[in-house]
Amino acid sequence: MLLFNHNKIYLRILPMDFRFDYNLETKLPKLAWLARIAENSPTIKVTHGPSVECRNNWMVEGIWDGDFDKGKFHRSENFFGSGIRIEDGKVYFSAASTPIDRLLFCEHKGELITSNSLIGLLAFTGARLDNDHDYEQEIRSVSISRNPYDRTFKVIHPEINNFFQVFHENIIYSNAGISFEYRYKRHDIKSYAQYVDMLIDILQKIRKNYENGRRQIPINAFSTLSQGYDSTAVSSLVKQIGVKTVFTANRLGTILPFTKTVEEMTGAACIARKLGHQLIQLDNKRSSISADELYFLATTYPKHHTGAWSEVGLHSMAQHIEANCSAAVVFFGHHGDSIWPVDPPKENVNKVIVPSRTMGFCSEMRLKSGFINIPLPGFLAADMRDIVTISQSKEMEPWRLHNNYDRPIPRRIAEEAGVDRHLFGMQKKHIATFYMLPINLKLRKSFLKYLKKEFGIQATTIYLEYMLNLLLKAPLVGKLFSKKKSASDRTRISFLKPDVDLYFLMCHWATHLLSERVARSLPDRIRGS
Repeated sequence: MLLFNHNKIYLRILPMDFRFDYNLETKLPKLAWLARIAENSPTIKVTHGPSVECRNNWMVEGIWDGDFDKGKFHRSENFFGSGIRIEDGKVYFSAASTPIDRLLFCEHKGELITSNSLIGLLAFTGARLDNDHDYEQEIRSVSISRNPYDRTFKVIHPEINNFFQVFHENIIYSNAGISFEYRYKRHDIKSYAQYVDMLIDILQKIRKNYENGRRQIPINAFSTLSQGYDSTAVSSLVKQIGVKTVFTANRLGTILPFTKTVEEMTGAACIARKLGHQLIQLDNKRSSISADELYFLATTYPKHHTGAWSEVGLHSMAQHIEANCSAAVVFFGHHGDSIWPVDPPKENVNKVIVPSRTMGFCSEMRLKSGFINIPLPGFLAADMRDIVTISQSKEMEPWRLHNNYDRPIPRRIAEEAGVDRHLFGMQKKHIATFYMLPINLKLRKSFLKYLKKEFGIQATTIYLEYMLNLLLKAPLVGKLFSKKKSASDRTRISFLKPDVDLYFLMCHWATHLLSERVARSLPDRIRGS
């Protein structure tokens, strides 16, 4: 019997030689997988999507800074995606080296069930998210310090008290029980030049990994680009490993019809030309958002967050990758706002994993479309104290602005790559979209019906609140109502009951719809029932 005690999990099993039993399910998202191990059984039953690499003693949907043929992602400091490895009588379930992605697991009916997909684990077990539970604790646990973190993840199920979530760690299953281990390492970084050389060395190893000819699933590589320092620095660095195509937001394209002219007007287009990148403009028109919006909403969000945001602006990027690539890696500038500022919050400096606002950034969408997140600023995050010291050094003074957007490291990386200083934006911008209702009209109607049926909330009340909050986000109007500088920090107007949070409910609604869809695609012989 599996015995769970919050963060300590004990398992009584006998020594055995484990083996995989693979089951390809083409209806599952490309990179999704779910694994089951029965107590005292040597068989790891894995149901997976069509772009997962499967071998005799390991399976992976991921990229790492090591030899692909050896499959030792479970030993990698820089691993992105997820995988399972059998080694020396142990099973390693490996989570990504980033708080963007996670592994989830639980015990049910004498089996250890693990998945890289929340909707997959919900679908298999029949569990549901709890509308009465504030998932703030689950989100805060992403900000991991040296101390053990709370891995519990609240769900509703008659036989399962909790799921468990794991970041940046290996879950090790052996005859000694279940244990966890970090893969991060400490380094001694003394200078900017050393730091950049280390980043490039990691990137070169990652490139060798995803270009390995023994991969059964070919990998395409992309980056994202804006006028901000973080993504520009990332695109500058990945250019050195041959990444030539970047996605960028076409902000003006949502209101102006002449796309080519808009492309010429954007600073991101100018930066792309300087770097020699091919530019793919994201289609941000609301009319272009398909029912795949559900996958962007299927994340974990706290109640009453002061700003409800989603990366649905990456919708057309996900569509492009799904239609044109078997699988892909996408280099992002995420975590740059945590790692690269001159004066980050002191509590972040001592953390070994970069904090994140939400859990599962694009996780379900990336599994469906088939891309692997690589937030490059998160490389060497365990050495954040050294990185901050470099940012504050006299050497970096020529790249300092001494304002609230002061990030000399990415600024220097980009400028030394040939990007003119005047092309940068002077403040942080987000591709994330603020909204409280689904953009896709069919999904919006469905969600409104759900709110009326389950909570008695009328559509007219929701639209009034929605429009007033959009108005409040406007810089000039918002300042009249709030003394706070950031639009996302301003007071929220609400006509609903204090315990009602539309975005929170929308995330749960989307997650439930998708879990029901996945449950229907699972063959009867592995469905949790």
